[in-house]
Amino acid sequence: NEKRMLGIGMYSKEQTEKNLYFKAVTLINTMISELKHKSVSFKKTAPSHVWQHPRNTSDIRADGRLIGTLSTVHPKTLSRISKNGYVVLVEIDMDELLAIAKKDYEFIEPSRFPAVEYDLSLLLAGGMRFEDIEGAWKELKIDSLKNVSVIDIYDSQAVKSVTLRFEFCLYDRTLTGEEVQEHIDAILKKLSDMGVRLKV
Repeated sequence: NEKRMLGIGMYSKEQTEKNLYFKAVTLINTMISELKHKSVSFKKTAPSHVWQHPRNTSDIRADGRLIGTLSTVHPKTLSRISKNGYVVLVEIDMDELLAIAKKDYEFIEPSRFPAVEYDLSLLLAGGMRFEDIEGAWKELKIDSLKNVSVIDIYDSQAVKSVTLRFEFCLYDRTLTGEEVQEHIDAILKKLSDMGVRLKV
């Protein structure tokens, strides 16, 4: 039986390859969240096609299922497509995606207490991506951490950095600055163990 596959291609001459890659990650996260109300994980894998980049190819998983791949294009293939642009490609196995049970939404009343936002600019080791570092805060299971978003990316041959925005909030009271700093320190410790440094 032939598989039903969804293919998505993203191309840009203005954006860096890493910016385009993060846009694809955001697109996939949004799509799976809207369709299945599930979170997505990405893990580096060996390419299965000659046009996939040998280091920038990742499995896409949701609810424990392998549902597709995300990859940049092999430099040799890219040179035949564009001299000064970048391409990111997504393949989604629709049969695997549709087999995932849809999780019902649970309505949570918004907190009447203000959220606290904290931005961190981080220097990444060579080849490291967002999905490689998100375990630093997920493993800590911080109840008050409601969202982490990428707000800036800088990528050159000499420096690779990303700025993340952490949003903390409680439903019964306002977080203190000391509590937020304690969480940030714990996250930075985890990141340091991964080889990620704080940009100063």
